[in-house]
Amino acid sequence: MRQTPASIVMGRELRLPCDLKFICTPGDDVAREDYVSSLRQKMDDIHERVRSNIQGASDRMKETYDINANDGRYQLGNQVWLYNPQRRRGLSSKLQSSWEGPYEVVIRINDVVYRIQKLTRGKARVVHFNR
Repeated sequence: MRQTPASIVMGRELRLPCDLKFICTPGDDVAREDYVSSLRQKMDDIHERVRSNIQGASDRMKETYDINANDGRYQLGNQVWLYNPQRRRGLSSKLQSSWEGPYEVVIRINDVVYRIQKLTRGKARVVHFNR
């Protein structure tokens, strides 16, 4: 069952001007204590359903991300390309390459940070594995 934002926040649907014009009754009149307990129960049910929907969506997004995720494990001596989208003036950005390299992995600083050096007399650079 789908919930509207009003039912999630207030536990009931909003009364609109058309409801007043056509004299729609919002529900049976009940005692305050009964109303409060039923509203509390209804809100708990709605919030539990919303929490489970959010958790399900989060799990689906994680699965989708993990399909293409790279764990970033490079070994010393691996050759890699560096993504550097810096543009030179006067040239079309479509025709410029965003990749530089090849570089060689010189040192693994930690799980995701590496020191790389261009194969042909390059200066060493410290970069994140996603770059």
